[in-house]
Amino acid sequence: MAWPNGHFHRKLSRIAFEALGDAWQPFAYGQMCYAFHIAKQFDIKLVFFGENGEAEYSGDPRVYTLRGMPFEIWAEQYFKGIMVDDLIEYGLQETDFFTKKDYDESDLMFYRPPEVEQMKKLGIEFHWFSYYKKWVPQENYYYASEHTGFQANSEGRSEGTYSKYASLDDQMDGFHYYLAFMKFGIARATSDAAHEVRDDHITREEGAALVKRFDGEFPKRWFKEFLAYLDITEEQFWNVCDRFRSPHIWKKDQGIWRLKKAIFDEYDIEGEAGYLTSLPESALELMSK
Repeated sequence: MAWPNGHFHRKLSRIAFEALGDAWQPFAYGQMCYAFHIAKQFDIKLVFFGENGEAEYSGDPRVYTLRGMPFEIWAEQYFKGIMVDDLIEYGLQETDFFTKKDYDESDLMFYRPPEVEQMKKLGIEFHWFSYYKKWVPQENYYYASEHTGFQANSEGRSEGTYSKYASLDDQMDGFHYYLAFMKFGIARATSDAAHEVRDDHITREEGAALVKRFDGEFPKRWFKEFLAYLDITEEQFWNVCDRFRSPHIWKKDQGIWRLKKAIFDEYDIEGEAGYLTSLPESALELMSK
């Protein structure tokens, strides 16, 4: 198989959305696993990825100083502790839209990582480029624009943040971050602003203002396509969002879900938060019920 079974991937994305609150998860399986299957097939000893997300965007301190993610903890770090076979089992047992007719065993190869011992025996290594060169997203953008012809988002900034040069090639990205906002109360603008504060590009207060304006913004541009791809209704979408909304982070105030606490509360920043002003009517109607 040189590419994924589109029918299966679509069903798997819906299962992941309902079970994990992240329809993007099946893509993550392939994103991480595919390169190492190719490395194994063609005897490639070194596989490079970009940045160490745990160090750059705050995560597990055990891997902050490592040059690559240990194969032994992939499932925990990259796959939320859930492998593709677990999602399939959930889909077969807990849903009415997924059956064994939707996939073949051969479809699963690139969703599964190669065996750890096999990788070690073959001497295949995983390194992050950010281990060798300081990872500064803005400088990476300028370099790529100058030397590779890379073009930023032609429509300006990306939804949910103020930057215009990252994650431009996937219509599901916005919903990956939006569900993260439900779970953790922080999303894409927080990651971008926090990095730029550490890089001394902006002040903490400026970062907080950007977070208030853009973090958790509803990704409306591809909403209809997202619903159609997963074959769900708007009501089903919002029900999943509410199911993953962490109660220690959110409160309902006059029928509207609001963050109990946010970084921008520390400053006198005018205006309503973007995550509220961007809510579509369908969400407001369901919240008021």
